[in-house]
Amino acid sequence: MNKQTNISPKISIITVTFNCADVIEDNIKSCLNEPDTEIIMVDNHSQDETARIIEPYIGKKLKLIRNKTNNGFTEGNNIGIRAANGQYIMFLNPDASLQPGTLHKMAEYLDEHPETGAVAPSLLYPNGTLQNYTRRFPAPCGLWVESFVPQRWWNRFSCYRKYTCQDISFSTPREVEQPAGAAIMFRNQWLLDEYYFNYVSDVDLCKTIIKDGYNIIQLPHIHILHHQSKGGTENREIRTILDLDNYYGMRYYFKKHQQTIDLFCYNTLFGISLFLRFFISLFQGKKQIKNRWFKLRYFIFPVNTSSLYDNL
Repeated sequence: MNKQTNISPKISIITVTFNCADVIEDNIKSCLNEPDTEIIMVDNHSQDETARIIEPYIGKKLKLIRNKTNNGFTEGNNIGIRAANGQYIMFLNPDASLQPGTLHKMAEYLDEHPETGAVAPSLLYPNGTLQNYTRRFPAPCGLWVESFVPQRWWNRFSCYRKYTCQDISFSTPREVEQPAGAAIMFRNQWLLDEYYFNYVSDVDLCKTIIKDGYNIIQLPHIHILHHQSKGGTENREIRTILDLDNYYGMRYYFKKHQQTIDLFCYNTLFGISLFLRFFISLFQGKKQIKNRWFKLRYFIFPVNTSSLYDNL
């Protein structure tokens, strides 16, 4: 039996916020009635009303940690983990909300399966349709399709279909490699690698869990509602920075896990594709030129992600 079974609260819900005033109250209200939990919200210096909306809910069950700067999603989550008392950590995006009993069922699975390091639900859009965010561990071809090919053609590529697990039936609990980081519960024994600023730290966490000898299970009959890109990332200029952050994260991921051939292929595919996009933009107007030169320049000459905000 896990030595931490009697810890109370059993589950620590960690949500990192940044300019997500439109959705954060739904998130909070869905968490408050979950038994045997604590809620830790880490605000990354939001410039909107996010922190003000959270403040009335601060109390015995909800704790708000306000950062004076935005040091990224990864560091924010680690701040939450270090403050957590639960046996299990539940990462929950600010634009996601729980359905009653969800966390109890996920924790129950971990209680009954000591070989499992993490569990994930299925994600639903607010209208009830399924989101497919489950992935295999990254490979350059699938990443390239998702980044540079028009969405209507994605499924023409077998590497993309494999990457997005379209060959797997999720009618029953399944062992997976990389479920969505928007909602995942795992044993309270890992921190994230803070080299990653926003993206890829959840992928790296899953890789670490599996390397440590555990499996990761997706539970298809457990559902969490999730808006898409409503957690402070929908602004176009912010998206440009986050794209670069994702590029940096994937590059580091391949290097960290000694995937030398994948790293070479990734740098080559993405470098050529970003150059071609920039070249095409020369005939499309100043706004496109600026955006695509920004991406190409900082892909070739990487900088700290936080400093990119000063260059837009």
